[in-house]
Amino acid sequence: MKYEASRKTKINSLLVILAGSMVLLVSRSNAADQTDDRPIYFGVVGLANLQTARLNVLSIGDPNVIPPGPCRLTLGFLDARGIIINDRNSRPMSARLDLSQGTSSFFDMPSGAIVVGGRAQFRALVVLPPAPTDGSVDACANVVPSLEIFDQKTNRTMLFLHPALIRGFDPQPDPPGVPVYLQ
Repeated sequence: MKYEASRKTKINSLLVILAGSMVLLVSRSNAADQTDDRPIYFGVVGLANLQTARLNVLSIGDPNVIPPGPCRLTLGFLDARGIIINDRNSRPMSARLDLSQGTSSFFDMPSGAIVVGGRAQFRALVVLPPAPTDGSVDACANVVPSLEIFDQKTNRTMLFLHPALIRGFDPQPDPPGVPVYLQ
């Protein structure tokens, strides 16, 4: 009897270990992004009452090359978890737009649409479509985004961000006497 109880205990222990191992093997993992979209991220900033966040985009384009069509991109505002923010009417704070070469556009998120009181943390996101792989002209190759926060009463800009500043752009000029080659 004692031998049989000891054997059952060992078998139960083994089953518990196997079940625990299966849980670890089947644990949740984050899905890899399978799209070829080109996201441009901004850092987290705050939006207080009576302020508006404006996400600007400009297609500088190349005057010598005419793309086949406009750049179809998405602008959006994300919360700290990376989820699109919804306004008070449950509409997502994102927009899809067509940006022709040489033009600019913007998408606003007024604080009154999302902030109940105090301040909201968010980050901006611009998503460009995949680059063409057939050798055709990329209509989104020269899109320049920026983010500004301005006061709704005075229209004064309180904050201005450009992704080049976020990525470590060095605004220092080259030392004198060093030739600069344009590529």
